[in-house]
Amino acid sequence: MRIEVFGYNLSRILVTVSLVALATSISLPLAAKSVRGEDYSTYILYNPYYDNGNWYKGNTHTHTTNSDVEYDNPDVVENWYKNNGYAFIVITDYNYVTPDPGVGILHIYGEEDGALRTGHIVALYGENTSQIGYENRTLQERVNDTIARGGLAILAHPNDPTEYYTLEQLISLDNYVGIEIYNALLGQNSEGEANSTGKWDGILTGSDKRVWGFAVDDMHYLEQEAGKAWIVVKAPALTAESILDAISHGSFYSSTGPEMDISVSERTICVSSSTASYVTFYKKNGEMAENIAGASASYIVHGDEKYIRAMVTDENGKRAWSNPIFVKTVVDVFTSPSMQHEPPGVTLIYTVTVKNLGTENDNYDLTVIDNAGWGAGLSENLLEVPAGENRQTTLTVTIPEGAAPFAQDHITVVATSRADNTLWDNATCVAHAIAPKADFSLITLYKVGLDLNLYLENGSKLVVKSYTYENVFENENIVHDNFAPPWHVKENKNVPHPSGICVKKVRLDLTGENTEDVISTISSFVVDRDALWGRLMGIRRSWPYAPQPERGGLWNEIMGVRAQWPYAPS
Repeated sequence: MRIEVFGYNLSRILVTVSLVALATSISLPLAAKSVRGEDYSTYILYNPYYDNGNWYKGNTHTHTTNSDVEYDNPDVVENWYKNNGYAFIVITDYNYVTPDPGVGILHIYGEEDGALRTGHIVALYGENTSQIGYENRTLQERVNDTIARGGLAILAHPNDPTEYYTLEQLISLDNYVGIEIYNALLGQNSEGEANSTGKWDGILTGSDKRVWGFAVDDMHYLEQEAGKAWIVVKAPALTAESILDAISHGSFYSSTGPEMDISVSERTICVSSSTASYVTFYKKNGEMAENIAGASASYIVHGDEKYIRAMVTDENGKRAWSNPIFVKTVVDVFTSPSMQHEPPGVTLIYTVTVKNLGTENDNYDLTVIDNAGWGAGLSENLLEVPAGENRQTTLTVTIPEGAAPFAQDHITVVATSRADNTLWDNATCVAHAIAPKADFSLITLYKVGLDLNLYLENGSKLVVKSYTYENVFENENIVHDNFAPPWHVKENKNVPHPSGICVKKVRLDLTGENTEDVISTISSFVVDRDALWGRLMGIRRSWPYAPQPERGGLWNEIMGVRAQWPYAPS
């Protein structure tokens, strides 16, 4: 039998401000339901567990004399598992598919590709197949070979000291169905080697792969190593085809002791276990979402988790792990940028990108809600987006001339699929009115910095005029000339004293063509003793690192500060 993995054809969209590539390792026909979270985002829960069926206990990593003559015969091995409550067994000898010894337990064909003693792959087959050599093949080629022969590929013992997988390899490889999250054989050495849930979370967080977690004996010596870890599969029937199909979809949990039951209803994930002391829910990055004492617990999905997996722990420290229930946002809206700060009169521009993640072309209605009534609008209110592609539109809003400083307009963009108007989401961007800015600072004793953010409705020149402490005019520096109002200037520039002498007082004037025709004085600055002291400390910090030629200029500044100090105001 060949295991086929079918795509789930759900029309999905993502509205975002950047092009987001979602590379999914395999697409599975999971139970999916569109629900709305408490933050009013729309998302789908991908529940891998079948609604109907029975639970069947089995082991997917087992060795016999076909791996090494020191081990136990296949019939002895399978009899042990049969007599200890197992419903199925997969014999996974090294590079060899062991025939069914016929002892009355469901025998699923398999092998462990142990080529090159690194990157071992456990293969599960629906029918007997001849093994092939894996020497001189890449890891990806070996996974693909397993699939080409009708199998499911499981990456074995990722934390083995010599036969390990790095997280980078696990993320880059495609088409495997899962990894061993607990290998009991390695547990004889250390818990860190046995438990690979950290790498599992790394894959689930760092990629869009749907990867299931397996607990296994990896049994070599029956008496010492059997019955330590297993999976329990929920399947319609106890047949190889049914069990493998359920495994491929993730309809199982892994355990070293406790039993477990998992169900999903609307936004709630329920977990129960008669022997559990507490239930822990994990989300993206392996972060604990909730930890609840007792034999049962429920978790309400919020929509931003990416996935939720559960772990139950009994009083002896034995654990069971669910497979992840994926939280997929089907409509997501972002604006770029999310906030802008400008003075009145400035028009702000935001970008909205709509990406269709579904399998069918779709049209999307975009609407704008503007709480301050500043007249936000879109360049296009309807976007036709082919499947797998994206289209952009522009959002603009002009801050009114009379807007008070620090006033805000919260603008909400809503994207709704015309194919299914229950698929929508919204995001808010902010337009923030600020007071005009023209701030001076002392850069050196002979130069000031000017930080501008102005919206000018008249005038033709911006002029920095220099004065003595007694307000006697010294000289002027035209920083902007012949602009055409209305004009927005936003810059940070250095303005030297036009006469090359020490700065004492400066004033920024808006003038007409004649700089003596002052329309308004926008800002002024006095080099007081605090400013001089600050500059002196700056010179002190720079001195040890300054090249010898620059120290002469710094020394002249020190002398200038000393000469100016008696006349500077406090």
